[in-house]
Amino acid sequence: MSAADTKAVGPPVPVPPDPQPTGKPSSADGDAPRVQKRKRKKGELLPYFLILPAIVAIAAVYLYPLGKTVIMSFQDMGRRELWSGEPAPWVGFQQFTNILGDPEFWWVTFRTIVFMAICVTLTMGIGLLVALLMRKLSTWVRLVLTVALIAAWSMPLMVAASIFRFMADSDYGLINTLIAKVVGEDWLGHNWYLNPIQGFGIITLLVVWGAIPFVVVTLYAALTQVPRNWRRPPRSTAPAPTASTSSSPGRSSSRSSPWSPPSR
Repeated sequence: MSAADTKAVGPPVPVPPDPQPTGKPSSADGDAPRVQKRKRKKGELLPYFLILPAIVAIAAVYLYPLGKTVIMSFQDMGRRELWSGEPAPWVGFQQFTNILGDPEFWWVTFRTIVFMAICVTLTMGIGLLVALLMRKLSTWVRLVLTVALIAAWSMPLMVAASIFRFMADSDYGLINTLIAKVVGEDWLGHNWYLNPIQGFGIITLLVVWGAIPFVVVTLYAALTQVPRNWRRPPRSTAPAPTASTSSSPGRSSSRSSPWSPPSR
């Protein structure tokens, strides 16, 4: 046995432990999260500071008249108090009680809801059809139609109302003249505004005519963003039959048809 084998093995040398953290971070490490949090907070508040002037302007233009109207609804505000500036007497909810207790108010509300539903339905339906038609038109026809729609959309409401009033005039109206040429001359002096339904029909045409351009342009812009592969008809995903799957003349297929007679 050699000397290396007979050498005595001593006890293990102890390894000093790693120094434990004291729990007190340095000043640089402690200030870094605070600075980042402060910067993040400033970044989150920046959009609100940017829109603050617009909010103040809207509040000055809309909130004061709205609040003044709410206050006047509880007062007996007449022409004298309105022009002279005298304080109007408070009547509480008396005016609301008079309005809600009037049957004419509920009839007018019902007519307004029906009128709104008809206008919205016609506007969205015709606008969607025109937007779908614009996808099928050529470039120059689509350009001419878009210019015409924008011109009609930019027309002031007073001008459009005057045009429709002239078209429905009882003496010189274009609508009466065209109907008289087709039906008879009895329509030459017809007054559309004596009948409430006919009068609402003329007003509905005016509202729909003025709202269709915006709906058409908006829906057409939305349709152009639809991916082309979504607009294609669905195709069958079944694999085409190959030579290996088709049965040969000299060998019968392993899968028999349910209509084939059973083999004996």
